Amino acid sequence: MPSSWTAYSKRKSHCQADILEEWSCQMEDPVITEGTPIGRVRYGTVTVDFHPACWIEVGIGILLQTPYAPKGKGRRKLPISDEQRVERRKIQSRYSAFQTRITNYSIRIMDEDLNSDDLRFSIEIMKLKQDKLWYQIKNLGGAPDKWRVPDGNKKETTDELVISELLSGEQDEGASLATA
Repeated sequence: MPSSWTAYSKRKSHCQADILEEWSCQMEDPVITEGTPIGRVRYGTVTVDFHPACWIEVGIGILLQTPYAPKGKGRRKLPISDEQRVERRKIQSRYSAFQTRITNYSIRIMDEDLNSDDLRFSIEIMKLKQDKLWYQIKNLGGAPDKWRVPDGNKKETTDELVISELLSGEQDEGASLATA
């Protein structure tokens, strides 16, 4: 990224607007004399001097070529109503509570070498409740990426589902041809 600043010329130089294709020096004399104001731009190790009027013209021209695009801050809000947002937060809170309990029960099972079917059964019930919450939040802007997906660990996209349906259809046709 070039850096630019204004200064007074300490040496005699030429206005460099002429070296750029779209612009040319606006002054009658392209020579910059010692002690006159200049606009200076540094591209890496190369320093280029401009008359102030030429520097402003070149700068505005460059700005017009690259339109302003505001930088987004933070993550985007989901396009849902305030009531849905409150309901979504409640579901996320319940999901987190279940996840904490599952973790604590799993630690108890491992630490104490418990073969407690009650704890394992409780964990399975909480996972089923988490699955139910996953389906509820799916209608409120979608489930967060970190949530465990019900019925497997991998999220299937619509393309993968279509491909799997096509492949299963081809296998059925192949099986019917083999029997014929």
